[in-house]
Amino acid sequence: MPGKITLPHKCPKCGTIAKTEPELDRVFGYRTKDGGITNQSQCKKCR
Repeated sequence: MPGKITLPHKCPKCGTIAKTEPELDRVFGYRTKDGGITNQSQCKKCR
């Protein structure tokens, strides 16, 4: 499935950083966009 996942990823609101894919899943989560999966831009606490 095509998509764009970039690491490390930083929350634009609070500055939380995820450096690994498991950390990205736990702290930010994923979303489906244009038929692919991408990481959420903001962390779960800020959403």
